[in-house]
Amino acid sequence: MKQACGCCAGIEILTPEPEANRPGLSAIVYRAGTYTTFLETMIARMSSLYLDVPVIPGSASLMRVRPLAKLTTRESNDASIALLDAWAVVADVLTFYQERIANEGYLPTAVERRSIIELAKLIGYRARPGVSASVYLAFTAALEFKGEIPLGTRAQSIPGTGETAQFFETSEGLPARDGWNLLGPRVTRPQLITPPATYSINNRVVPIVTGADVVDAVYFNGVATNLKTGDALVFVFSGDVDRQFMRQVESVNVQADDKRTEITLVPLLPENSASSAYVLLPYIDKATYLFPESELAQEVAAVLNILITNIGSASSSAEAANLIRGVISQVREKRDIAIGREFSRVTAWADHLLRALDLLVRFATTGSLGDVGEGGDGEFGGAGTITFVPSTLAASALGKLTSIVQQLALPASIQPANAQRLTRSLTQSFSPQSDAAPRLLAALKPRAAAKLYPAWRKVETPTNRVEVHVARAKASLFAHNFAGKPTVSSGSTTLAPPTISNAWGVATGGTASPAFVALDTTYDQIKPGSWVVIDRPEVQPAAGGSGGLVFAKRTYHRVTAIKTATMDAGANTGFTAKVSQLVLDPVWLSDMTTSERQTFVNSTPALRGTIVHAQTEMLTLVDEPLDTDVQGNSIELNHVYDGLEAGRWVIVSGDRTDIPNVSGVTANELVMIAGVAQGARPPLSVDYPIAGAPFSEIYYTTGANAFGDRLVVGKLIDPSILGA
Repeated sequence: MKQACGCCAGIEILTPEPEANRPGLSAIVYRAGTYTTFLETMIARMSSLYLDVPVIPGSASLMRVRPLAKLTTRESNDASIALLDAWAVVADVLTFYQERIANEGYLPTAVERRSIIELAKLIGYRARPGVSASVYLAFTAALEFKGEIPLGTRAQSIPGTGETAQFFETSEGLPARDGWNLLGPRVTRPQLITPPATYSINNRVVPIVTGADVVDAVYFNGVATNLKTGDALVFVFSGDVDRQFMRQVESVNVQADDKRTEITLVPLLPENSASSAYVLLPYIDKATYLFPESELAQEVAAVLNILITNIGSASSSAEAANLIRGVISQVREKRDIAIGREFSRVTAWADHLLRALDLLVRFATTGSLGDVGEGGDGEFGGAGTITFVPSTLAASALGKLTSIVQQLALPASIQPANAQRLTRSLTQSFSPQSDAAPRLLAALKPRAAAKLYPAWRKVETPTNRVEVHVARAKASLFAHNFAGKPTVSSGSTTLAPPTISNAWGVATGGTASPAFVALDTTYDQIKPGSWVVIDRPEVQPAAGGSGGLVFAKRTYHRVTAIKTATMDAGANTGFTAKVSQLVLDPVWLSDMTTSERQTFVNSTPALRGTIVHAQTEMLTLVDEPLDTDVQGNSIELNHVYDGLEAGRWVIVSGDRTDIPNVSGVTANELVMIAGVAQGARPPLSVDYPIAGAPFSEIYYTTGANAFGDRLVVGKLIDPSILGA
């Protein structure tokens, strides 16, 4: 078998090489050969090179001559081979550039910018000048820094693995201050608590949402309030009669990060029966006027409106109960989302709403729903159509995915390319609340310019007229635990039931109010000037006695004097105690008629059932959280900031709340300031707290007085409101 010996290797003719190229290549092959192939081809042709020359000059006969036949050496150090080597180098260089020129003739293979520009010119395109890479830089200023970061300030990126640092320089001067490092949005507002009041709508009496009788939570300064569940809080609006109101503490939430304590109050709900509208309308009003920018509250309010209509269309109490149960699950879902987003006020509102819905279920199952309602109308008509209440949560994981992907895919808002392209208007730039006025004052009064904004930031605003006191002591009346004066007759002992009249030793027969209130023991922390709240029970007149029924009532008093005394429950009773005697203003029981007072002071249940809340201590109210989303085309900041101008870039960062039923997704967005306004929202800091403002047109609003009151003058929607 014959095998190639390799002795002929290196003598093949290899050039010219083929120039065929398949489509789609990133580079084309256009070289006839390389140094190696050129040299090998020339050496191979040394043996086969021949010339056909005339035998005799001028004759047509040719003979073949091989001029290099006797050149048999192939050593590289031979002059002839060296000459071939040199020409191979020349051919290699020429074909290299020939291929490069061919590649630059096509857009897919060109690598030189000039080639691309020249090719584009063939169709009339002109390239824009080249620009450097750009990036937005966020600077953190040092404490008390106020100046300008100069043009050309250098910054560099932090390279990752296998990367190199990228260097950038600022393209313009940048004003900077330490106060701009973190511009916090406004997240709190002053608490608005008003005396209990009601308004009438559709023949139903509904409480005002800011009333002390319906507020869900209050916030106090500090984390050491020493409050606990069951404590009594007294809301004091003035020293006049019936300008106080007491609520009890349901839960205490210490918010250490904010240096405040949230107190959730026990809701005041109907005990026996009520209509669904009467119970739910206050919660709808709270969503409308206390949480107008909270999507969670608005979604719940929409469901409640549908529920009220559905209950009116239900054919039976059982159907109404099932309708309410279906809404409870949805409200609970929204409550859980509010907890995840740390919306404490919305959480308290939702908790109380859940309790109200549970109460309506009980009313419906017992047949008392709607039996007692404002206007006396029943709840179950059965003639309407039940409106479907859609679920806010998807039933499957895939459904949840499709519900959130649309919001996640939303692009960032489109901002102007630079400050020069920002749309401006004279109305916005020179509005009454624009930043132009204080800056103009600073320019006119240079000596005041440095301290103008810091002083403005510390201006005292009108304080809230309400005071909140906590009653640290809960006492009973003296002799409430006295069994009674014993009497022995015919060998048997009977006990005379104790009353205020016979046990206090100051019996007046009920013709006058007691001069003092005797407590069950001594309370040395009760101070003159403090408040006392007395809960008295309902009292029936004794058999054969005079006077009518005395209903339960809560009265409020100021302590004018206090003394410690030893009292006995009557002669020969053996019941004595050292107690505190409180002199009150107004005098206790002074609101009763003579017959009612006689019934009360001669009643044993009155003595045993009266509760005194005393030893009050005033707590300091602080701003409450807004519990609203930061959204839209404006952001309210937490302080007065000077120097912020239209056209400046800022980064808005925080957790997204626009994704349905999702919390904890952080987002960052670069936005440009379009304008700056200083001060509170005109004309009032909070919306009118009554459902349906009574004015169709507001003529003007005065500034706040020392008590925070404002006068609003306008045209009434309905003149009958004055009669209400």
